Amino acid sequence: QQSIMPEITRKQSTAVTPQPIETEAEWEAAWLEATQECYDSTRTFRDSAAGLRQLIKSGLLTHTDLRDNPARFFKAHRLLARHAVKHGPGFWIRFTVHYNLCFGTVLAVGSPDQIESMDVVQAHGLLGCFALTEKLAGVQSGLIV
Repeated sequence: QQSIMPEITRKQSTAVTPQPIETEAEWEAAWLEATQECYDSTRTFRDSAAGLRQLIKSGLLTHTDLRDNPARFFKAHRLLARHAVKHGPGFWIRFTVHYNLCFGTVLAVGSPDQIESMDVVQAHGLLGCFALTEKLAGVQSGLIV
């Protein structure tokens, strides 16, 4: 079975910040700057997706931070949510589907190889999605699938 994801070694990964961030205050400033640039309701959905790809590739928030740095993971969500008041929930939804539903699920139930593959996803800025396919499963609208 051939993988659709390109092979990448950790040395080649672009999923790291350009300069090491020493303190949480430095991380927060970098996060606020990065999200200010990508969260804008005037962008098309393609531009919004490109903004999320850029944010993913920055490495400021990794796919394993939910497990390895939960304080940062939830702080990133709180800081990002501030933009929703002005710009609406579009980017916020895209962000939470990617980090929470898609890769949060991989982190929770994935094999070690699947979890390791999240580095490739991050390095390439690939976007995740989530599909609810269980028979008789409910959704927020109350509809039974």
